[in-house]
Amino acid sequence: MKEPNHALQRTELRAVAELFVLHERQMMRELSDILIEIAMQGLKSPSFGHSAVMHPLMLLAHVAWNRETKSSDYMGDQYETELRKFPIPKSKLHNELVSEEWNVILDKMQEYKKARFPDDRRIITLCAFTPRETLRVEWIPSTEQNQSLEPTTTRAYGAAGRGSAFCWPQRYDS
Repeated sequence: MKEPNHALQRTELRAVAELFVLHERQMMRELSDILIEIAMQGLKSPSFGHSAVMHPLMLLAHVAWNRETKSSDYMGDQYETELRKFPIPKSKLHNELVSEEWNVILDKMQEYKKARFPDDRRIITLCAFTPRETLRVEWIPSTEQNQSLEPTTTRAYGAAGRGSAFCWPQRYDS
């Protein structure tokens, strides 16, 4: 009887482990990249991706995500109050957004999340543009304990269109 080749078995195990890690990386893309992708669903054209309308769209993407992972009524209608804090001219909204109705855009984002990321159940705990205009997203795994986490406040950083942000909950230190 032939002796087992342990070196070959270790190599095969390493290959399987590397495939698993690669799969996990693909499944767990940076949530900030995913939220930007979801927010872009609200634009008529990707060319508006650096527009001031991305700030309210990021808020909607955050709400859409957590409505699919945490609670179907996440933030209720409070998001509409928060959206009014972004002083964007109606003409800009009309020219750049797929709809002037925020709830229509939110529904579209939720459908996109469901279709593209159905198994990603992370719950967003913080979403904010930094002063350097990068997006910071923090999250926790979806568990029953985490289902009770609620947003506590929103605050803006800087002037609208430059440094404006929303932050759930109120904490931001970098």
